[in-house]
Amino acid sequence: MPSATAGIGGNSHGDMGAAHDFNGDGKLDLLNGDDDLGGWHLYRNVTASTGNWLVVRVGASSKGTDGAGATVRIAGPHGEQLRHVGSSGEVHSQSMDEWVHFGLGSSARAASVEVIWRDGTRERRTNVAANRIMPVGRLPAAARSRD
Repeated sequence: MPSATAGIGGNSHGDMGAAHDFNGDGKLDLLNGDDDLGGWHLYRNVTASTGNWLVVRVGASSKGTDGAGATVRIAGPHGEQLRHVGSSGEVHSQSMDEWVHFGLGSSARAASVEVIWRDGTRERRTNVAANRIMPVGRLPAAARSRD
């Protein structure tokens, strides 16, 4: 993965950008792409770690509704954070990210994590450890084994 300056000056104009933790280190990396000229660049975040994190990977609800548009809410000593499952950046023709990233600062745990799907189904977990990927809902077996 190149550093943040490796692609500067290249031949692409950037139809989209998506923030995602591509290497699982808890820091958001950046994918920048150009589907006209074929220039895709993945930039790894090499900054020093500044705190704890939690990624919630949202699968289908128990009723079978996919995670698109689901709401993920976490609470802890840091307060409450809310995210929606969907695109992780500005896109031209792609991107639906089922991985929702939260920064937890100095908190080693989230007091609660709740996912609310479009069909009204809810799943809640408590006392969730930081610095990990937490699958919620129904994910294919192959996807669960990678988390």
